[in-house]
Amino acid sequence: MSEGEKITKEQIKGVIHQAENELLRCWEIIAVLREGRVENEVGKSPIDFQPKLARTIFHLTHWYRKLETEKKHRISTKQNYSEEWFAARMKFLSGQQDIVNRTIYIARGVGDAFAWFFYQNDRHYLNEHLAQQEQPHTPPGIGGQGELEFTLRTNNIGGQFVLYHGITSILRLGDVTLIDLKKHRVTCIGELKSMSNKPGRIQVEAIFPVPDANQPLTFPKTPEENPNKHDAQVVENLSAKGRERLERQLRQISSSYEKLIDSADDTSHAQVSSLIEKLANLVGKTKPNKFSVERISQSLLAVGFKKSRQSLYNKLSESKSPSLEAKAANIRSHVLELLISDRTDNSLVIEPLYYDRSGKTSHIPGMTHFAWWPIDSSVIKKILFQEILVFTIHNPAYIVTTLEKAGYVVKETTPLNFSVEKTDQNYHVEIGGVSHFAMMVQRYFLSEDFIVFSLKEAEHYAKTQQPAWPLRVELLINQRFGIKPE
Repeated sequence: MSEGEKITKEQIKGVIHQAENELLRCWEIIAVLREGRVENEVGKSPIDFQPKLARTIFHLTHWYRKLETEKKHRISTKQNYSEEWFAARMKFLSGQQDIVNRTIYIARGVGDAFAWFFYQNDRHYLNEHLAQQEQPHTPPGIGGQGELEFTLRTNNIGGQFVLYHGITSILRLGDVTLIDLKKHRVTCIGELKSMSNKPGRIQVEAIFPVPDANQPLTFPKTPEENPNKHDAQVVENLSAKGRERLERQLRQISSSYEKLIDSADDTSHAQVSSLIEKLANLVGKTKPNKFSVERISQSLLAVGFKKSRQSLYNKLSESKSPSLEAKAANIRSHVLELLISDRTDNSLVIEPLYYDRSGKTSHIPGMTHFAWWPIDSSVIKKILFQEILVFTIHNPAYIVTTLEKAGYVVKETTPLNFSVEKTDQNYHVEIGGVSHFAMMVQRYFLSEDFIVFSLKEAEHYAKTQQPAWPLRVELLINQRFGIKPE
Protein backbone atom coordinates (compact mmCIF):
# COMPACT_ATOMS: atom_id res chain seq x y z
CA MET A 1 0.00 0.00 0.00
CA SER A 2 1.17 3.54 -0.65
CA GLU A 3 2.14 5.74 2.27
CA GLY A 4 -0.77 8.09 1.71
CA GLU A 5 -3.42 5.34 1.50
CA LYS A 6 -5.58 5.25 4.61
CA ILE A 7 -8.61 3.13 5.37
CA THR A 8 -11.38 5.37 6.59
CA LYS A 9 -14.17 4.91 9.08
CA GLU A 10 -16.71 5.51 6.31
CA GLN A 11 -15.26 2.63 4.30
CA ILE A 12 -15.64 0.21 7.21
CA LYS A 13 -19.13 1.52 7.97
CA GLY A 14 -20.06 0.78 4.37
CA VAL A 15 -18.62 -2.74 4.59
CA ILE A 16 -20.52 -3.49 7.82
CA HIS A 17 -23.74 -1.97 6.46
CA GLN A 18 -23.54 -4.15 3.36
CA ALA A 19 -22.83 -7.22 5.50
CA GLU A 20 -25.73 -6.40 7.82
CA ASN A 21 -28.18 -6.29 4.89
CA GLU A 22 -26.95 -9.66 3.61
CA LEU A 23 -27.08 -11.23 7.08
CA LEU A 24 -30.65 -10.05 7.58
CA ARG A 25 -31.60 -11.72 4.29
CA CYS A 26 -29.90 -14.91 5.47
CA TRP A 27 -31.81 -14.72 8.74
CA GLU A 28 -35.08 -14.49 6.80
CA ILE A 29 -34.28 -17.91 5.32
CA ILE A 30 -33.65 -19.32 8.82
CA ALA A 31 -36.88 -17.77 10.09
CA VAL A 32 -38.83 -19.51 7.31
CA LEU A 33 -37.12 -22.84 8.10
CA ARG A 34 -38.06 -22.37 11.76
CA GLU A 35 -41.69 -22.26 10.66
CA GLY A 36 -41.29 -25.58 8.87
CA ARG A 37 -41.59 -23.97 5.43
CA VAL A 38 -39.26 -23.76 2.45
CA GLU A 39 -39.40 -20.83 0.04
CA ASN A 40 -38.53 -21.41 -3.62
CA GLU A 41 -38.35 -17.74 -4.56
CA VAL A 42 -34.87 -16.66 -5.73
CA GLY A 43 -32.93 -15.18 -2.83
CA LYS A 44 -35.16 -16.79 -0.19
CA SER A 45 -34.47 -20.46 -0.87
CA PRO A 46 -32.17 -22.51 1.42
CA ILE A 47 -30.06 -23.12 -1.69
CA ASP A 48 -29.28 -19.37 -1.78
CA PHE A 49 -28.19 -19.27 1.87
CA GLN A 50 -24.63 -20.58 1.64
CA PRO A 51 -23.46 -18.55 -1.39
CA LYS A 52 -24.89 -15.38 0.14
CA LEU A 53 -23.31 -15.95 3.55
CA ALA A 54 -20.00 -17.22 2.16
CA ARG A 55 -19.56 -14.10 0.01
CA THR A 56 -20.29 -11.93 3.05
CA ILE A 57 -17.77 -13.67 5.31
CA PHE A 58 -15.07 -13.68 2.61
CA HIS A 59 -15.67 -9.97 1.99
CA LEU A 60 -15.43 -9.17 5.70
CA THR A 61 -12.23 -11.22 5.99
CA HIS A 62 -10.80 -9.33 3.01
CA TRP A 63 -11.30 -6.04 4.85
CA TYR A 64 -9.90 -7.45 8.08
CA ARG A 65 -6.72 -8.32 6.18
CA LYS A 66 -6.64 -4.89 4.53
CA LEU A 67 -6.69 -3.31 7.99
CA GLU A 68 -3.91 -5.67 9.05
CA THR A 69 -1.87 -4.69 5.99
CA GLU A 70 -2.12 -1.01 6.90
CA LYS A 71 -1.14 -1.79 10.50
CA LYS A 72 2.01 -3.56 9.32
CA HIS A 73 2.80 -0.70 6.95
CA ARG A 74 2.44 1.89 9.72
CA ILE A 75 4.64 -0.15 12.03
CA SER A 76 7.34 -0.50 9.36
CA THR A 77 7.33 3.30 8.79
CA LYS A 78 6.74 4.33 12.39
CA GLN A 79 9.63 6.78 12.31
CA ASN A 80 7.68 8.96 9.86
CA TYR A 81 4.88 9.77 12.36
CA SER A 82 4.53 11.49 15.66
CA GLU A 83 3.97 9.25 18.67
CA GLU A 84 0.50 10.68 19.21
CA TRP A 85 -0.59 10.17 15.59
CA PHE A 86 0.85 6.65 15.44
CA ALA A 87 -0.84 5.58 18.70
CA ALA A 88 -4.19 7.02 17.59
CA ARG A 89 -3.94 5.39 14.17
CA MET A 90 -3.06 1.97 15.56
CA LYS A 91 -5.93 2.23 18.05
CA PHE A 92 -8.31 3.12 15.21
CA LEU A 93 -7.16 0.23 13.01
CA SER A 94 -7.38 -2.30 15.86
CA GLY A 95 -10.83 -0.99 16.78
CA GLN A 96 -12.06 -1.37 13.22
CA GLN A 97 -10.64 -4.89 13.07
CA ASP A 98 -12.56 -5.73 16.22
CA ILE A 99 -15.79 -4.46 14.64
CA VAL A 100 -15.15 -6.50 11.50
CA ASN A 101 -14.36 -9.58 13.60
CA ARG A 102 -17.51 -9.22 15.68
CA THR A 103 -19.52 -8.95 12.46
CA ILE A 104 -17.86 -12.15 11.24
CA TYR A 105 -18.87 -13.86 14.50
CA ILE A 106 -22.47 -12.75 13.98
CA ALA A 107 -22.32 -14.06 10.41
CA ARG A 108 -20.95 -17.39 11.59
CA GLY A 109 -23.64 -17.45 14.28
CA VAL A 110 -26.26 -17.23 11.55
CA GLY A 111 -24.35 -19.97 9.70
CA ASP A 112 -24.35 -22.14 12.83
CA ALA A 113 -28.14 -21.92 12.92
CA PHE A 114 -28.27 -23.19 9.33
CA ALA A 115 -25.73 -25.97 9.95
CA TRP A 116 -27.43 -27.19 13.13
CA PHE A 117 -30.64 -27.77 11.17
CA PHE A 118 -28.78 -30.44 9.17
CA TYR A 119 -26.72 -31.76 12.10
CA GLN A 120 -29.54 -32.01 14.64
CA ASN A 121 -29.81 -35.81 14.33
CA ASP A 122 -26.03 -36.18 14.72
CA ARG A 123 -25.61 -33.43 17.29
CA HIS A 124 -23.14 -35.31 19.49
CA TYR A 125 -20.82 -35.61 16.50
CA LEU A 126 -20.35 -31.86 16.95
CA ASN A 127 -17.97 -32.82 19.78
CA GLU A 128 -15.54 -33.97 17.11
CA HIS A 129 -15.78 -30.62 15.35
CA LEU A 130 -15.55 -28.48 18.47
CA ALA A 131 -12.43 -30.36 19.58
CA GLN A 132 -10.61 -28.66 16.68
CA GLN A 133 -9.20 -25.14 16.81
CA GLU A 134 -11.55 -22.44 15.58
CA GLN A 135 -10.54 -20.48 12.46
CA PRO A 136 -12.47 -17.19 12.47
CA HIS A 137 -11.17 -16.06 9.08
CA THR A 138 -11.54 -17.69 5.70
CA PRO A 139 -8.34 -19.05 4.08
CA PRO A 140 -6.24 -16.61 2.04
CA GLY A 141 -4.96 -17.08 -1.50
CA ILE A 142 -5.89 -19.82 -3.94
CA GLY A 143 -7.17 -22.09 -1.15
CA GLY A 144 -9.72 -19.52 -0.03
CA GLN A 145 -10.73 -18.61 -3.58
CA GLY A 146 -11.22 -22.28 -4.37
CA GLU A 147 -13.45 -22.83 -1.32
CA LEU A 148 -15.56 -19.81 -2.20
CA GLU A 149 -15.99 -20.80 -5.85
CA PHE A 150 -16.82 -24.37 -4.84
CA THR A 151 -19.50 -23.09 -2.45
CA LEU A 152 -20.97 -20.71 -5.02
CA ARG A 153 -21.24 -23.45 -7.63
CA THR A 154 -21.83 -26.69 -5.71
CA ASN A 155 -24.77 -27.56 -3.49
CA ASN A 156 -25.16 -31.22 -4.41
CA ILE A 157 -22.79 -34.13 -4.94
CA GLY A 158 -24.23 -37.49 -5.89
CA GLY A 159 -27.62 -36.60 -4.44
CA GLN A 160 -26.07 -35.41 -1.17
CA PHE A 161 -26.46 -31.82 0.07
CA VAL A 162 -23.10 -30.07 0.45
CA LEU A 163 -22.76 -28.08 3.68
CA TYR A 164 -19.78 -25.69 3.71
CA HIS A 165 -18.01 -25.37 7.06
CA GLY A 166 -16.54 -21.93 6.36
CA ILE A 167 -19.88 -20.23 7.06
CA THR A 168 -19.97 -21.64 10.60
CA SER A 169 -18.03 -21.63 13.84
CA ILE A 170 -19.19 -25.08 15.03
CA LEU A 171 -18.05 -27.15 12.01
CA ARG A 172 -14.26 -27.27 12.18
CA LEU A 173 -13.29 -30.77 11.06
CA GLY A 174 -12.73 -30.80 7.30
CA ASP A 175 -14.17 -28.27 4.86
CA VAL A 176 -17.56 -29.70 3.85
CA THR A 177 -20.16 -32.20 5.06
CA LEU A 178 -22.34 -34.30 2.79
CA ILE A 179 -25.89 -34.55 4.18
CA ASP A 180 -28.37 -37.28 3.28
CA LEU A 181 -31.56 -35.20 3.07
CA LYS A 182 -33.81 -38.28 3.06
CA LYS A 183 -32.46 -39.52 6.37
CA HIS A 184 -31.43 -36.06 7.57
CA ARG A 185 -28.08 -37.49 8.68
CA VAL A 186 -24.40 -36.80 8.11
CA THR A 187 -22.99 -39.02 5.36
CA CYS A 188 -19.32 -38.03 5.49
CA ILE A 189 -16.82 -35.18 5.85
CA GLY A 190 -14.57 -33.91 3.06
CA GLU A 191 -11.48 -31.80 2.46
CA LEU A 192 -11.19 -29.26 -0.37
CA LYS A 193 -7.87 -28.70 -2.14
CA SER A 194 -7.33 -26.04 -4.80
CA MET A 195 -4.72 -25.09 -7.38
CA SER A 196 -4.42 -22.70 -10.30
CA ASN A 197 -2.42 -23.64 -13.39
CA LYS A 198 -3.89 -20.94 -15.61
CA PRO A 199 -4.66 -17.28 -14.93
CA GLY A 200 -8.33 -16.90 -14.02
CA ARG A 201 -8.86 -20.61 -13.48
CA ILE A 202 -8.99 -22.57 -10.24
CA GLN A 203 -9.28 -26.33 -9.92
CA VAL A 204 -10.87 -27.73 -6.78
CA GLU A 205 -10.87 -31.34 -5.65
CA ALA A 206 -13.08 -32.68 -2.86
CA ILE A 207 -11.69 -35.74 -1.04
CA PHE A 208 -14.12 -37.79 1.07
CA PRO A 209 -13.02 -40.62 3.35
CA VAL A 210 -16.19 -42.64 4.04
CA PRO A 211 -17.33 -44.16 7.35
CA ASP A 212 -17.90 -47.62 5.86
CA ALA A 213 -15.36 -48.87 3.33
CA ASN A 214 -17.82 -51.60 2.33
CA GLN A 215 -20.33 -48.98 1.22
CA PRO A 216 -18.38 -46.48 -0.90
CA LEU A 217 -20.11 -43.37 -2.16
CA THR A 218 -21.02 -43.30 -5.83
CA PHE A 219 -20.75 -39.92 -7.52
CA PRO A 220 -21.66 -39.15 -11.12
CA LYS A 221 -18.59 -39.36 -13.33
CA THR A 222 -17.38 -36.47 -15.44
CA PRO A 223 -18.11 -37.12 -19.13
CA GLU A 224 -14.96 -37.44 -21.24
CA GLU A 225 -16.24 -34.79 -23.62
CA ASN A 226 -16.69 -32.24 -20.83
CA PRO A 227 -14.48 -29.26 -21.81
CA ASN A 228 -14.02 -28.43 -18.10
CA LYS A 229 -12.48 -31.82 -17.31
CA HIS A 230 -9.38 -31.46 -15.15
CA ASP A 231 -6.06 -31.18 -16.91
CA ALA A 232 -4.30 -32.42 -13.78
CA GLN A 233 -5.21 -33.77 -10.38
CA VAL A 234 -4.89 -31.19 -7.60
CA VAL A 235 -3.77 -33.70 -4.99
CA GLU A 236 -1.08 -35.06 -7.30
CA ASN A 237 0.40 -31.57 -7.52
CA LEU A 238 0.54 -30.94 -3.78
CA SER A 239 3.94 -30.43 -2.22
CA ALA A 240 5.31 -33.09 0.11
CA LYS A 241 4.30 -30.92 3.06
CA GLY A 242 0.84 -30.39 1.58
CA ARG A 243 0.34 -34.12 1.06
CA GLU A 244 1.45 -34.87 4.60
CA ARG A 245 -1.03 -32.31 5.92
CA LEU A 246 -3.85 -33.77 3.77
CA GLU A 247 -3.10 -37.31 4.96
CA ARG A 248 -3.20 -36.10 8.55
CA GLN A 249 -6.53 -34.35 7.95
CA LEU A 250 -8.06 -37.44 6.32
CA ARG A 251 -6.88 -39.69 9.17
CA GLN A 252 -8.46 -37.29 11.63
CA ILE A 253 -11.76 -37.35 9.72
CA SER A 254 -11.72 -41.15 9.45
CA SER A 255 -11.07 -41.65 13.16
CA SER A 256 -13.91 -39.23 14.01
CA TYR A 257 -16.41 -41.54 12.29
CA GLU A 258 -16.26 -43.85 15.32
CA LYS A 259 -18.33 -41.22 17.12
CA LEU A 260 -20.57 -40.64 14.10
CA ILE A 261 -21.68 -44.27 13.90
CA ASP A 262 -21.52 -44.91 17.66
CA SER A 263 -24.83 -45.46 19.43
CA ALA A 264 -25.77 -45.22 23.10
CA ASP A 265 -25.67 -48.38 25.21
CA ASP A 266 -28.82 -47.29 26.99
CA THR A 267 -31.27 -44.40 26.77
CA SER A 268 -33.76 -42.78 29.11
CA HIS A 269 -36.15 -39.88 28.78
CA ALA A 270 -37.27 -37.11 31.08
CA GLN A 271 -39.96 -34.58 30.34
CA VAL A 272 -39.10 -31.26 31.95
CA SER A 273 -40.83 -27.92 31.75
CA SER A 274 -39.12 -25.29 29.64
CA LEU A 275 -37.96 -22.02 31.13
CA ILE A 276 -37.06 -20.52 27.77
CA GLU A 277 -40.30 -18.56 27.39
CA LYS A 278 -39.02 -16.35 30.21
CA LEU A 279 -36.33 -15.09 27.83
CA ALA A 280 -39.07 -13.80 25.55
CA ASN A 281 -40.58 -11.99 28.55
CA LEU A 282 -37.23 -10.32 29.22
CA VAL A 283 -36.73 -9.19 25.64
CA GLY A 284 -40.28 -7.91 25.41
CA LYS A 285 -39.93 -5.58 28.39
CA THR A 286 -36.39 -4.29 27.71
CA LYS A 287 -36.38 -0.56 26.88
CA PRO A 288 -33.59 1.47 25.21
CA ASN A 289 -30.66 2.28 27.51
CA LYS A 290 -32.25 0.53 30.48
CA PHE A 291 -31.72 -2.77 32.22
CA SER A 292 -34.55 -5.25 32.60
CA VAL A 293 -34.53 -8.31 34.83
CA GLU A 294 -36.23 -11.72 34.63
CA ARG A 295 -35.87 -14.52 37.19
CA ILE A 296 -35.43 -17.65 35.10
CA SER A 297 -35.16 -20.13 37.98
CA GLN A 298 -34.19 -20.13 41.64
CA SER A 299 -30.50 -20.10 40.68
CA LEU A 300 -30.60 -18.05 37.48
CA LEU A 301 -31.28 -14.42 36.65
CA ALA A 302 -31.34 -12.88 33.18
CA VAL A 303 -30.54 -9.21 32.60
CA GLY A 304 -31.34 -7.41 29.34
CA PHE A 305 -29.98 -4.15 27.96
CA LYS A 306 -31.22 -2.60 24.73
CA LYS A 307 -28.81 -0.47 22.74
CA SER A 308 -30.13 2.80 21.37
CA ARG A 309 -27.93 2.70 18.26
CA GLN A 310 -29.69 1.35 15.18
CA SER A 311 -27.04 0.27 12.66
CA LEU A 312 -24.88 -2.77 13.34
CA TYR A 313 -21.71 -0.71 12.94
CA ASN A 314 -22.84 1.76 15.60
CA LYS A 315 -23.85 -1.03 17.97
CA LEU A 316 -20.49 -2.72 17.63
CA SER A 317 -18.47 0.50 17.77
CA GLU A 318 -19.70 1.43 21.23
CA SER A 319 -16.67 1.53 23.47
CA LYS A 320 -17.69 -1.48 25.54
CA SER A 321 -20.66 -3.50 26.69
CA PRO A 322 -22.62 -1.86 29.47
CA SER A 323 -21.25 -2.64 32.91
CA LEU A 324 -23.68 -4.34 35.25
CA GLU A 325 -22.29 -2.08 37.96
CA ALA A 326 -23.18 1.07 36.02
CA LYS A 327 -26.83 0.84 36.99
CA ALA A 328 -26.55 -1.68 39.81
CA ALA A 329 -29.34 0.00 41.74
CA ASN A 330 -31.82 -1.37 39.22
CA ILE A 331 -30.81 -4.98 39.66
CA ARG A 332 -29.06 -5.23 43.04
CA SER A 333 -32.14 -6.45 44.93
CA HIS A 334 -32.78 -9.14 42.29
CA VAL A 335 -29.17 -10.34 42.50
CA LEU A 336 -29.33 -10.53 46.30
CA GLU A 337 -32.33 -12.83 45.99
CA LEU A 338 -30.07 -15.38 44.26
CA LEU A 339 -28.05 -15.85 47.46
CA ILE A 340 -28.87 -18.70 49.85
CA SER A 341 -28.81 -17.22 53.34
CA ASP A 342 -27.59 -20.29 55.22
CA ARG A 343 -24.74 -21.22 52.86
CA THR A 344 -21.18 -19.91 52.74
CA ASP A 345 -20.45 -21.10 49.20
CA ASN A 346 -22.62 -18.60 47.32
CA SER A 347 -21.03 -17.24 44.18
CA LEU A 348 -22.26 -15.32 41.14
CA VAL A 349 -21.20 -16.37 37.64
CA ILE A 350 -21.96 -13.72 35.01
CA GLU A 351 -22.00 -14.66 31.33
CA PRO A 352 -23.31 -13.06 28.13
CA LEU A 353 -25.95 -15.15 26.37
CA TYR A 354 -24.88 -16.83 23.10
CA TYR A 355 -21.83 -14.61 22.48
CA ASP A 356 -18.84 -14.52 24.82
CA ARG A 357 -17.11 -11.31 25.88
CA SER A 358 -14.99 -11.21 22.71
CA GLY A 359 -18.06 -11.64 20.52
CA LYS A 360 -17.54 -15.32 19.69
CA THR A 361 -20.43 -17.76 19.71
CA SER A 362 -20.57 -20.85 21.89
CA HIS A 363 -22.48 -24.12 21.70
CA ILE A 364 -22.66 -27.29 23.83
CA PRO A 365 -23.18 -30.46 21.73
CA GLY A 366 -26.44 -32.20 22.50
CA MET A 367 -28.21 -28.95 23.24
CA THR A 368 -30.69 -27.39 20.85
CA HIS A 369 -29.00 -24.48 19.11
CA PHE A 370 -30.07 -21.07 20.37
CA ALA A 371 -31.58 -20.12 16.99
CA TRP A 372 -33.96 -23.10 17.22
CA TRP A 373 -35.37 -22.45 20.68
CA PRO A 374 -39.21 -22.50 20.63
CA ILE A 375 -39.71 -18.77 21.01
CA ASP A 376 -40.64 -16.12 18.48
CA SER A 377 -38.06 -15.55 15.73
CA SER A 378 -38.05 -11.81 16.49
CA VAL A 379 -36.67 -12.55 19.98
CA ILE A 380 -33.86 -14.69 18.56
CA LYS A 381 -33.10 -12.04 15.93
CA LYS A 382 -32.79 -9.23 18.49
CA ILE A 383 -30.21 -11.17 20.48
CA LEU A 384 -28.40 -12.61 17.45
CA PHE A 385 -27.94 -9.17 15.88
CA GLN A 386 -27.11 -7.61 19.26
CA GLU A 387 -30.02 -5.21 19.35
CA ILE A 388 -30.47 -6.46 22.90
CA LEU A 389 -27.62 -7.70 25.07
CA VAL A 390 -28.56 -10.44 27.52
CA PHE A 391 -26.46 -11.46 30.52
CA THR A 392 -27.19 -14.35 32.85
CA ILE A 393 -26.24 -14.41 36.52
CA HIS A 394 -26.04 -17.85 38.08
CA ASN A 395 -25.47 -19.05 41.66
CA PRO A 396 -24.04 -22.63 41.47
CA ALA A 397 -24.72 -23.08 45.20
CA TYR A 398 -28.26 -24.14 44.26
CA ILE A 399 -26.84 -27.05 42.25
CA VAL A 400 -24.68 -28.07 45.20
CA THR A 401 -27.72 -27.92 47.52
CA THR A 402 -29.86 -30.01 45.14
CA LEU A 403 -27.12 -32.66 44.80
CA GLU A 404 -26.59 -32.85 48.56
CA LYS A 405 -30.32 -33.37 49.11
CA ALA A 406 -30.13 -36.24 46.61
CA GLY A 407 -27.46 -37.95 48.71
CA TYR A 408 -24.32 -36.87 46.86
CA VAL A 409 -21.20 -35.48 48.47
CA VAL A 410 -19.91 -32.51 46.52
CA LYS A 411 -16.15 -32.16 46.17
CA GLU A 412 -15.88 -28.53 45.23
CA THR A 413 -12.68 -27.06 43.86
CA THR A 414 -14.10 -23.80 42.52
CA PRO A 415 -17.67 -22.67 41.75
CA LEU A 416 -17.08 -23.67 38.13
CA ASN A 417 -15.22 -26.93 38.72
CA PHE A 418 -16.64 -29.57 41.02
CA SER A 419 -17.40 -33.28 41.14
CA VAL A 420 -19.62 -35.48 43.27
CA GLU A 421 -19.42 -38.92 44.86
CA LYS A 422 -21.71 -41.33 46.68
CA THR A 423 -20.99 -44.50 48.64
CA ASP A 424 -23.77 -47.05 49.06
CA GLN A 425 -23.82 -50.52 50.60
CA ASN A 426 -21.78 -52.24 47.92
CA TYR A 427 -20.66 -49.64 45.46
CA HIS A 428 -18.93 -46.28 45.19
CA VAL A 429 -19.69 -43.80 42.41
CA GLU A 430 -17.66 -40.76 41.41
CA ILE A 431 -19.00 -38.28 38.86
CA GLY A 432 -16.73 -35.66 37.38
CA GLY A 433 -17.44 -32.73 35.11
CA VAL A 434 -20.57 -31.69 37.01
CA SER A 435 -19.62 -28.12 36.17
CA HIS A 436 -20.60 -29.02 32.58
CA PHE A 437 -24.18 -29.34 33.81
CA ALA A 438 -23.87 -25.95 35.48
CA MET A 439 -23.12 -24.48 32.06
CA MET A 440 -26.28 -26.13 30.71
CA VAL A 441 -28.29 -24.48 33.48
CA GLN A 442 -26.81 -21.06 32.72
CA ARG A 443 -26.69 -21.18 28.94
CA TYR A 444 -29.69 -23.39 28.13
CA PHE A 445 -31.99 -22.77 31.11
CA LEU A 446 -32.13 -26.38 32.32
CA SER A 447 -33.29 -27.05 35.86
CA GLU A 448 -31.18 -28.33 38.76
CA ASP A 449 -33.61 -31.26 39.14
CA PHE A 450 -32.72 -32.41 35.64
CA ILE A 451 -29.07 -32.66 36.68
CA VAL A 452 -30.01 -34.97 39.56
CA PHE A 453 -32.19 -37.06 37.22
CA SER A 454 -29.30 -37.46 34.75
CA LEU A 455 -26.81 -38.50 37.44
CA LYS A 456 -29.24 -41.02 38.93
CA GLU A 457 -29.89 -42.52 35.50
CA ALA A 458 -26.14 -42.99 35.00
CA GLU A 459 -25.94 -44.52 38.46
CA HIS A 460 -28.82 -46.90 37.70
CA TYR A 461 -27.22 -48.01 34.44
CA ALA A 462 -23.92 -48.69 36.18
CA LYS A 463 -25.67 -50.91 38.74
CA THR A 464 -27.17 -53.04 35.96
CA GLN A 465 -23.68 -53.75 34.61
CA GLN A 466 -22.49 -55.54 37.77
CA PRO A 467 -20.12 -57.37 38.04
CA ALA A 468 -18.33 -55.56 35.17
CA TRP A 469 -16.97 -52.99 37.63
CA PRO A 470 -15.09 -50.69 37.70
CA LEU A 471 -17.12 -49.07 34.94
CA ARG A 472 -16.93 -45.72 33.21
CA VAL A 473 -20.25 -44.26 32.03
CA GLU A 474 -20.34 -41.42 29.53
CA LEU A 475 -23.44 -39.22 29.74
CA LEU A 476 -24.77 -37.76 26.50
CA ILE A 477 -27.60 -35.27 26.87
CA ASN A 478 -30.03 -34.51 24.02
CA GLN A 479 -32.23 -31.46 24.55
CA ARG A 480 -35.38 -31.57 22.42
CA PHE A 481 -38.51 -29.46 22.43
CA GLY A 482 -42.09 -30.55 21.83
CA ILE A 483 -41.32 -34.27 22.03
CA LYS A 484 -42.97 -36.49 24.63
CA PRO A 485 -41.14 -39.57 25.91
CA GLU A 486 -42.26 -42.84 24.39
